[in-house]
Amino acid sequence: MINSIIETAKENGLNPMPYLAYLFESLPQLTDLNDPEAFCLGPKGFQTTVV
Repeated sequence: MINSIIETAKENGLNPMPYLAYLFESLPQLTDLNDPEAFCLGPKGFQTTVV
């Protein structure tokens, strides 16, 4: 699963390490995976939240 996340990050032009750190910090804070905020954790959401 981690490899899939890393490869998805690469395909979206992201450095995988900061993206993984972002996910590991953000995912435990979610109370409901159906929350629309969960969809912002994808690579495209990461690109818009990190400058």
